[in-house]
Amino acid sequence: MEVVSLVRGGALRETPRAVFFYLALPLMAVGIVWVAMRYDPPMAVRIVLALLLIMPISPLLDRIVFRPVADASVLLLLTVSVALHFALVGLGLLFFGPEGVRTEPLTAFSMEIAGIHVSGQTILIVVAAMVFSGLLFLFLISR
Repeated sequence: MEVVSLVRGGALRETPRAVFFYLALPLMAVGIVWVAMRYDPPMAVRIVLALLLIMPISPLLDRIVFRPVADASVLLLLTVSVALHFALVGLGLLFFGPEGVRTEPLTAFSMEIAGIHVSGQTILIVVAAMVFSGLLFLFLISR
């Protein structure tokens, strides 16, 4: 889409940059992960590799889904976001099934709080959600 848009706009000089960012970089990430997974890396490395695979999706989704409707109303943008969410969830169900992919927890820690069993994985998820929400808040107020 980006190359066609650049050709239509007469900006052929920008084509190599677009091909690099929208095609070569994501393919390099896939190649790195493909090679690294042959060596059965530890869980921490697998997490970094998963993030490496997911990060190139954002600019692609921005270019394909959101940029064409960027000047639309907020309601349309919200509708497109919800539709994209359902499409990605559907693709996840198609590729991984309703059970998803079972992985071992990051920690075996568990404790009981007021008679409720709380796993270390749950604590990590809550802490990560709080940290990332705080970082998002700081990012948004700095603009």
